[in-house]
Amino acid sequence: MRAVVVGPTYPFRGGIAHYTVELVRTLTSRGHAVSLISFRRQYPAWLYPGRTDRDPSQLVLKVDTQYLLDPLDPLSWVRTARVITSAQPQIAILQWWSPYWAPAFSALGLLLHLRRVPILYMIHNTLPHEAHAGDRLLSRFALGFGTAFITWTSEDRQRLLEMLPRSRVVQVPIPICTLPTNQSIPVSQARQRLGIPPNIPVVLFFGFIRPYKGLRLLLEAAAELKRQGWPVCTVVAGECWEDKSFYARFIDRLGLRDSVIWRDQYIPNEEVGMFFRAADVFVAPYIETSPGAALTLAQRFGLPAIVSSGLIGNLAESSPDLYTLRELDVPSLCEAIHALTNVRPSHQPALVDERCGWETLAREIERLQAAI
Repeated sequence: MRAVVVGPTYPFRGGIAHYTVELVRTLTSRGHAVSLISFRRQYPAWLYPGRTDRDPSQLVLKVDTQYLLDPLDPLSWVRTARVITSAQPQIAILQWWSPYWAPAFSALGLLLHLRRVPILYMIHNTLPHEAHAGDRLLSRFALGFGTAFITWTSEDRQRLLEMLPRSRVVQVPIPICTLPTNQSIPVSQARQRLGIPPNIPVVLFFGFIRPYKGLRLLLEAAAELKRQGWPVCTVVAGECWEDKSFYARFIDRLGLRDSVIWRDQYIPNEEVGMFFRAADVFVAPYIETSPGAALTLAQRFGLPAIVSSGLIGNLAESSPDLYTLRELDVPSLCEAIHALTNVRPSHQPALVDERCGWETLAREIERLQAAI
């Protein structure tokens, strides 16, 4: 199979950049001729909620890449389409996660459609978690050029079918994230480096801080556990995409200033292992459905996890170390944290059903390509 993948990659940061590289590597390892086209730039500074979209990691995931596409330069859309079609691919695989890309991807889709290049969209989010007016219309237009689609969640599959009812859509479990990071750092050393007392239970919240991820609920649960005589150390590892001053005041009001450790930054790949090794349990009380890339990291590190039904993971039905909250409230979260922090984690990688691996995703792409 000849394929061209379009999506973010190093030096851009984030889970989708990592998944783009893993996708290219997996398809290449299966004997396919795959090239990667990425972006000259992603967002202007005034549109990006974080400090920078560049990856500060020293250990990086990367493959050979052509940096061609600029969302604000229509000429680059034409040049990118020309490069793709000149490779005579049997399929173009585009990463989709935000309607911000709709103008560029609409033009790219039209030009590829005219040259009869099938487009497979990898849907990380059909619509953004914090939706704005016009998002659905923009997404529908851009995705309308897709020949087939892969989603991670049933909710995204349903949203896509509501916009494009006749689409060929396949749902595949999100594969385990395989960042280059230190998995063998001793727990005691990880805690020492983070300034955590050795004997207190540690709960970990990992990833960008956004409204739908439920950090406020976790902090309320930590305050309630403290009142019950079961104090925990709450480690928050991730850059805040909200008003951090609100959380600072909220932590003070709850009396948690001495028991919350917050690394307000994008966590470089080489430091990810330190946070997961230091923790006793990973907590993700997401209010809205998300594919759960952070949960796949917890699975990789053998860390028990407490999640809401809004977070979709690969071990939801089979893992004894996964606690799905019956209700998204403080009492339920307190009960789960108390139960799981009573037992030290094994830190042994979880057994993952083979259906949830990169090879399974690659086989699904091969099947779709053969059918279109």
